[in-house]
Amino acid sequence: MANETHAIRALRSVASRQWGCLTTAQLLAAGVSRGQIERMVERGLLIRMHRGVYVLGALSPAPEQRWAAAGR
Repeated sequence: MANETHAIRALRSVASRQWGCLTTAQLLAAGVSRGQIERMVERGLLIRMHRGVYVLGALSPAPEQRWAAAGR
């Protein structure tokens, strides 16, 4: 990511409208490489929910987050 702060801010904005969920396609479109996705998972910034679906930040106890992840 050329400007990580800007990219993270943009990803947070998108994730906030999707119960924290982001897809691999959304991450790639924001300029995050597959290697960076893996490193974000390792650091705990992204949490894998399903294949190609991640939660940015923390898991929510709300069932809507799981529903949003399943719908991606």
